[in-house]
Amino acid sequence: MLTTLKIKSLVKPGKHADRDSLYLNITKRGNKSWIYRYQLDGKRHEMGLGSLKDVTLAEARDRASEARKLHKRGIDPKDHRD
Repeated sequence: MLTTLKIKSLVKPGKHADRDSLYLNITKRGNKSWIYRYQLDGKRHEMGLGSLKDVTLAEARDRASEARKLHKRGIDPKDHRD
């Protein structure tokens, strides 16, 4: 599970898991953003939740929770948002 302190120290590119399909994505250039990963109809999907500059850890968890609720009802959260 990620913490605010750990997030500040992370620099390695890739997806760093928090919990419940929430990830912090770090690009090769060092940009950090939040991603919710889910599977629908046998296919893996990723939904961006915003940049770390704009979205705190708590807000990312809230957004992922809302997306998870939609997913559990059979609604594609990415389609719902768009």
